[in-house]
Amino acid sequence: LTVGPADMESVNVMTNDGTVAVVWRGHPRCGADFTVRATYTPTGDDGWSYAFAYEGNTSGLDVEGVDFPVMEVPRTDKTELLFIHDTGTLRRPNWSKYASGDRIAFAGYNHLGAHFLATLDDTCGGWYIDTRGDSRFHPVKFLFNAGGPGCVRLSVETALACPPGLGDGKLPFGGVIRPFRGGWYEAAMIYRDWVKETDWFKRAKANRAKATKLRDVGLWLWNRGPSGVVTGAIDRVRADAGVPVALDWYWWHKIPYGGEAPYYWPPLEDMGTFCGTIAALKARGVYVQNYINPMLSDGDDPRWTAKEAAEAIWKRDGCEESTVYNPFFNHRSVYMCGHAPLFRGKLLSYVRNLCDAGVDGVYLDMVGKEASYPCWNPAHGHPRGGGTACSEGYREMILRMRRENPGVDFSTEGTVESFIEEFESVISLFQSPQRYGIIAPESERPPVYNAIYRGAIAQYGCFVTLDHELPWCHGWPEKDRRQVRKDLVRA
Repeated sequence: LTVGPADMESVNVMTNDGTVAVVWRGHPRCGADFTVRATYTPTGDDGWSYAFAYEGNTSGLDVEGVDFPVMEVPRTDKTELLFIHDTGTLRRPNWSKYASGDRIAFAGYNHLGAHFLATLDDTCGGWYIDTRGDSRFHPVKFLFNAGGPGCVRLSVETALACPPGLGDGKLPFGGVIRPFRGGWYEAAMIYRDWVKETDWFKRAKANRAKATKLRDVGLWLWNRGPSGVVTGAIDRVRADAGVPVALDWYWWHKIPYGGEAPYYWPPLEDMGTFCGTIAALKARGVYVQNYINPMLSDGDDPRWTAKEAAEAIWKRDGCEESTVYNPFFNHRSVYMCGHAPLFRGKLLSYVRNLCDAGVDGVYLDMVGKEASYPCWNPAHGHPRGGGTACSEGYREMILRMRRENPGVDFSTEGTVESFIEEFESVISLFQSPQRYGIIAPESERPPVYNAIYRGAIAQYGCFVTLDHELPWCHGWPEKDRRQVRKDLVRA
């Protein structure tokens, strides 16, 4: 059941000292006393803070989501759309291609580097919406659709935990709507002016200041394989570049990359070689960080049992949330809920083993940008559907990793906002996406996240390879290996 303003039996608009309250009442299915209230309060800069609540729902149906705010604003043929998917995306639509209601762009539930969206236009002015009241970052989507003639529709969709109450509930955050003039940087500064005063931004900045081992790193190397391959490349780059180097070490484990997760321990090589390599690299001034994925489990591994399956994230239809990431291995990578004690216990153990081996940092793949999936698995004890249950479970796991391994830095994938206070660094590969042809048409990637969170977290990474050849993991089928060229040209 979808309920909109046109479905309600009455509407009343009230004002009090500049605050505007719009109240809808009565619905054939939800009851005569079903009431929905939207409130807008002036902020002093031509904008409004907003709130949304409902009560009296007697339909017997859970409220699974709220689409609010939804607004149409003026546009011209030069209007640009800004949303913060990873570092940020600026879309310049060919407006003639879109009919009213057509989807143009969206961001969420995951991959959100900052929780706002904006239109940019020097002619008619731009508009900005954020969800700044959401300190725990509920699963939201930010959307742009074509509106009526000369308009674009902006909206925020929030997945709620079910049930939030006995027929009553509210949007679990507020935010700001305001007009402004400027480009992506000016929009980013509206958000930064607020976010820099939050407790979690200040904690992230304090953590960053303590990460002294990261402070002097001049170059990161994303390298894979056994110690002989890794250390040789590191030493050559160190000698040529003459700056401190950090190693992001993948494929150090026996299991093939993209399969047999989460069984990352023991390492590919014997313990003496593995620990000795880490110690030798650190003695030469190299910052050593090793990869692990704390979100995925191999759903086609022989060790995958009913106990493991019971901890998976479920979609609304009762199916596991899964993806085949590795076409060579062709196993299902199943997303595990933050409320998964068996799975979490394995990861805590493997991270402890890595830290005992002497690494400076541990890279926790995906969790920073993927942990906000709604989970409908009834076995987990958390509310069904949306809310922050899954991400809060992962937050507890990361905090425990930090407590159990003092002095070790933690990193994750993507321009993380919801977990920024839990990490010292993030890998951000969307600085140069055009290298791999993954940027959408009519788009560019401005460094919005970098502008907002400068000083709060270390960022590294871009798409650069020396030969464009596919790295090959030892556990992948030999029949699928590409022919590696030997005549590489030295730059």
